[in-house]
Amino acid sequence: MAPKVAIVYLTYYDARHYIDEAVLSVERLDYPKQDLAFVVVDNSEHGPSAEYVKETVVPKSEKTLPKIVLMENEKNVGFATGNNQGIAWALDHWFDYVYLLNNDAKLHPDAIKEAVRVAESDKTIGAVQSLLLLWKTPDLVNSSGNDLHYLGFGLTRDYKRPVTATGWRWESPPPPGGGGADIGFASGAGVLYGAKALRHVGNLEEFYWMYHEDVELSWRMRLSGYRIVLAPKSIAYHDYEFRRSTQKMFWIERNRLVTHLTHLKTGTLLLFLPALLWMELLVLFGSIKEGWWIEKVRADLALFSKPVRTHILIKRRMIREQRTVPDREIIKHFVGRIEHQEIDHVLVRLVVNPVLNAYWKIVRNLVQW
Repeated sequence: MAPKVAIVYLTYYDARHYIDEAVLSVERLDYPKQDLAFVVVDNSEHGPSAEYVKETVVPKSEKTLPKIVLMENEKNVGFATGNNQGIAWALDHWFDYVYLLNNDAKLHPDAIKEAVRVAESDKTIGAVQSLLLLWKTPDLVNSSGNDLHYLGFGLTRDYKRPVTATGWRWESPPPPGGGGADIGFASGAGVLYGAKALRHVGNLEEFYWMYHEDVELSWRMRLSGYRIVLAPKSIAYHDYEFRRSTQKMFWIERNRLVTHLTHLKTGTLLLFLPALLWMELLVLFGSIKEGWWIEKVRADLALFSKPVRTHILIKRRMIREQRTVPDREIIKHFVGRIEHQEIDHVLVRLVVNPVLNAYWKIVRNLVQW
């Protein structure tokens, strides 16, 4: 009997143009259907997506598809809460793994099999990210894992690089020992979480509403001794396009800073503080130029609000009780440069990265706790 895997698929008001492809990819999975469940969580107030799933997907339950579970929310409860509903169902029904699949993503037939194979190769693995390729141009990479900058920025690795240039072709042999390569954090667009790890550290952080939840959970797992890895032969296709919107920048900036304030020890935060303050000024100037300065100011001011201060205090206490790994080991997974094909600005190349990376080379050797 294969390990039991629940695929959690969070959808919203009208995602019917993605559902057919996602469902077809689940039908074609090379994995025993009796050991799978397809958990669809609808975040759209009983919108068209939910009705479409009822009419076209649910009738296939335990026929061409694995068992279908449909959960409908009365309102949009956010990315973390919606996925946590599916995760909770999987844990309550004693599934071994939970695979989160973005509503704009689909799976290669070997995706689940290969992700599970990597996860089973090492019991300390808490999360396994699939190699994400771009849906519309599948010869290009969306993410071969993600880097975490020491100031909290999550960076997509190998974005828009040809698959052949990354060394992660799914036809290539796996790394020695059958496991995956360690990555900074696993993208929530296509990731397998171990049930044991989730029961130990908890699920996605619902305080975040959206953005940075995958960073936070990967980091929290690593603090408790779990590895975060890439499964290069597990492929998912993601309809991703890098774009900024003023609406999402508040959540990205607030949650980036909150994660740092909750996960790092005080001494580490103090060492990072000069670079952090300098970078905050640069981000503020950039936000003024690009027209989202109000969201940036709101994100910074939110840190002083009672709900955020309370969350930080409670979360720091929880992590202090759970953590088994010191910061000096955690920061080995950080990077000192901001590298992303869509942020290839001359100022970043010639000023920001050299300064931040030089500072990083100094302070990373000072963290001895």
